[in-house]
Amino acid sequence: MATATVCALKGVQCIVYMGEKDIERQAPNVARMKMLGLPLFLQPAGSKTLKDATNEAIRDWINNPNDTHYIIGSVVGPHPYPDMVARFQSVISEEMKWQLAEAPTAIIACVGGGSNAAGAFYHYLDEPDVQLIAVEAAGHGINSGMSAATTQLGRPGVLHGSRSLVMQTEDGQIVEPHSISAGLDYPGIGPLHAYLFDSGRARF
Repeated sequence: MATATVCALKGVQCIVYMGEKDIERQAPNVARMKMLGLPLFLQPAGSKTLKDATNEAIRDWINNPNDTHYIIGSVVGPHPYPDMVARFQSVISEEMKWQLAEAPTAIIACVGGGSNAAGAFYHYLDEPDVQLIAVEAAGHGINSGMSAATTQLGRPGVLHGSRSLVMQTEDGQIVEPHSISAGLDYPGIGPLHAYLFDSGRARF
C-alpha cells in the first residue's frame, strides 16, 4: 500500500502481484490500491498466496531489467532484499527504544517471512538479556499437513534466491504452508530468522 501510494504521487507505474486468496483476505488494502488506479495481477495458480505472487513478480523483474525495479515488503528473496527490508523495518525497534524507559525482558513477534519480527528484533540483536521470541503459524497443527511452522517442518534450502529454512519434500519441491493469516502462510522464513533459530539467539 505504501509503495502504491508513493508511485501514484510520483506518477510512476506500479504493478502489484498478489495471490488470489490474499486479494480476498486483504480486501481493504486491495480497495485502496484500486482507488489509486493500480493494475492488480491475480495469481490463481498454486497456493494463490505470497509465494506464487513473489514467483511472478521476480519473473517480471528478470524479464524486464531495463525499466523495472522489484520491491517486496518481507525479509525474503535475493540479497540485498532481506537486509534492506530488515533495515527499513528497524524503525519498529527504534521506536521501542525511544518509548521504553528500560530494555524489555522479551520481545514477541509473529513470523511468516518475518519482516515485522526482524524490525522488532533489530536494535536488540546484540543485547543478550533481551529474549527474542518468534511465533510461527501452526495452522491445523504441526503434524497435520496444514501448517506454516517452518522451523519445525523446514530444512535448509533455497527459495526465491536466498538460502534459508524452507518447507520442502525430500527432492526439494516446496510444501504448501497453511495459515488463516495472509502474512504467515509462506513456506520459509527470512535468512536472518533462520540464523537466529540456528544460533539459538531467538526462540521459535
